[in-house]
Amino acid sequence: MSTLPDALPWSSIQLSEPEIPWADLHAFAAAAAGSSEVRSRLMTEVNQLLDRRHAGDEASFPNLADLAVPAIFALAAERFNDEGRREVAEFLIHLLYRAGEADDDFLLEVIEQAAGRLGPALIEPAKKLIETKGYDLECWFHLFSLLEVVRDVDGPTKEGVVRLCRRVIREAPDRFEPFSSIEPAAWVLASLGDAGSLPLIRSIYEVSQSGDLEEVIKELEGKGSPFERDRLRSRTKPVEIWLPERVEQVRSWLESREADDEDAVDEEDEPESAYDRYGDLLDDFMVSQTCEALPETVREDAGFAVSTFLIYMWEYLGTPLEELTPLDVNKILLDYFPRKITSEKEFFEHAPRILTTFLKWLGEKGKLADPGPLCAEVNSTAKDMLRRSQDPGNWGMAKSFHMKAEAEGVDTTDPTAMGRYTLLYNLRNLFTAARRPQRDPQYAPDDPDNDEYITQPVVRESARVGRNDPCPCGSGKKYKKCCGR
Repeated sequence: MSTLPDALPWSSIQLSEPEIPWADLHAFAAAAAGSSEVRSRLMTEVNQLLDRRHAGDEASFPNLADLAVPAIFALAAERFNDEGRREVAEFLIHLLYRAGEADDDFLLEVIEQAAGRLGPALIEPAKKLIETKGYDLECWFHLFSLLEVVRDVDGPTKEGVVRLCRRVIREAPDRFEPFSSIEPAAWVLASLGDAGSLPLIRSIYEVSQSGDLEEVIKELEGKGSPFERDRLRSRTKPVEIWLPERVEQVRSWLESREADDEDAVDEEDEPESAYDRYGDLLDDFMVSQTCEALPETVREDAGFAVSTFLIYMWEYLGTPLEELTPLDVNKILLDYFPRKITSEKEFFEHAPRILTTFLKWLGEKGKLADPGPLCAEVNSTAKDMLRRSQDPGNWGMAKSFHMKAEAEGVDTTDPTAMGRYTLLYNLRNLFTAARRPQRDPQYAPDDPDNDEYITQPVVRESARVGRNDPCPCGSGKKYKKCCGR
C-alpha cells in the first residue's frame, strides 16, 4: 500500500468495529516505518483525541485511536531506521506522561507494552522526563519499568542509568517509607545485577522494611525468583495478544460507565472497599462498650494492635475477614508481629487480650461466624509470640536497627538523637567497607555514586506509625484517615 497519508484507511484506527482490523494496522505499520509524514499524522491523531477528552468531549471516548497508534508503532518497531525509532520513542514517552496525568491506566499499559519494543531508543527520552519532572510524575513506575531495557546495552548509557537510579534512591523524600518511589529505580539496578548498589539499598531497607526492596536485595544476592529475573518478558508479547485484551477491557469499561450513568447509582450505595469496611469496623470497635471495658493501659494499644492485625491479614495474606482461619492467625502472630512490630514488651503482652476481645466482638456483631477457634489460636500462641518478639533472631532488618539503637541507649523517640545514631551507623559501615579487600576501581570509595552508607540521616520518630504519616497499607491516605481510624 502507498505510504502517502491520504491513501491509508484512517477511520480504521478508531477501532470502532467489533473485530480489530489487523490488515489495516499492518498497512499503517508498513507506511509508518518508511514515512515521517505518516508517523507525524498518527501522532497528531492521538494528541488531538486526548485534547478532546481533556476538554470533556464525551463523543471522543468510543474512538480508540490512542490504543491503535501505539500498537501500529509496535508492529513497525523492527523496521524503523534510527531517526524513526527516535521519533517514536520520544512520542511514546510523551504519551506516557499524558496518560499518567489523565490517570488513564489502560493507555499506560498499552504504551508500556508498545514502547518496550523500541529497546534502547527509549532510554534518553525517559531519563529526560524523569530529570525534568521528578518525583511528581504520575507515570513514574512505568518509566522505570521501561528503563530496564538498559540491560541490553553497555558503556556510558548503562552507567548513566545506574547513576540516575542511585541518585533517585538517595534523594527521594519518601525513601524510608514502606511503600516509596524508589522501588522501581531499585528494580532497574536489580535487572542490571548492579551489586555496587547493595549497600545503599540495604541501608534503606533496614529502616523501611519494604517488601520490594527485600526482593531486590535477594535478586542482587543471586537469590531472586525466576519470575523477577524475567520482568521484561511481558514486553515481548505479540501485539496480536495484548491489543485485543486491552481493547476488550476498555470496551467493558465504557459499557459499565454508560450503565452507571443510566442507573445514577448513589455514592452511598456503591460497594465499600476493604479498607473502608475494615476502617469502619475498627472505628466501631474502638467506641464500643466491649473495648471501653478493657483496662486503660491495654486499651491504649487497641487501635494499633487491631489495625496492624487487619493490615497483615488483608495486605500480606490476602485473606478477607470472613475467611480468616486459625492458620492465618498463627502466621500473623508468630511471624509478622514479632518480626515487624517495633514496640515495648507490654504491647506484645496486651495484644492477645485485645485481639481475642476484638474477635469475640466481631462474632457478636455477626461479622464472624465462629470466632471461637480464632480466639483459641490467639491464646495458644500468646506466650510464643511474646518470646519471639524479644528474640533478636526473629526481628526483621528495620526492627533490628531500631532495637539496636535502643540497646545502645539512644532515645528512639528523639529525631535528633536518631539522626546522630544513624550518622554513626553510616560511619561504621564506611569504616568497615574501607577495610575490605580492594574492589573494582570503578566503585572506588570516593566515587559519589558508590553508596556504602546513607548520605542523609535516617530519622524514625516513633516505633509506631504516626497518625499523620502515610498509611503503610499503601492507600495513599493519612494513617488516621485509613487503617488507624
